[in-house]
Amino acid sequence: MLSEALPANFTGEGETTVVNDVMTALNTAPGGNIKLFKADFVPTHDSLKADFDAAEADYTGYNPGTLNIYTGPFIDSDGRSFIVGKQMTFTVGAGPVTPNLLGGGWIEDTGNNVIHYFLFNNPVNFSVTGQSMKVQHTFRESGFSEVLIDI
Repeated sequence: MLSEALPANFTGEGETTVVNDVMTALNTAPGGNIKLFKADFVPTHDSLKADFDAAEADYTGYNPGTLNIYTGPFIDSDGRSFIVGKQMTFTVGAGPVTPNLLGGGWIEDTGNNVIHYFLFNNPVNFSVTGQSMKVQHTFRESGFSEVLIDI
């Protein structure tokens, strides 16, 4: 008997349904978070929640962003479905500053489970009072996500 693993693909409608289901889950479960991690941590598929927690940002004024506003689904120029999260701003607080070199972030659901992570193209040095960074997460059914950052 010959056994073969063949690729399976979503139809456009199926992909849109899955992305819409993810958006509904994120929007109806307030309390999920987007968190940032330091650049000395490079997550992989096998990284554990404890690994993310150990590398979590701790710069002066750091607070995770709350996830509960995604819009879409939208269709890109390739016909692929995606949803877009609200833009969040992370800002260095006043006082003596604890600096961080940031490498990326992760999405956590209301049960504190790591759902998705992302890496910045270049580490971001967060070291000056008032310095801020805007982060906007885009989720695609394919598992590929994009994060727009504005520093």
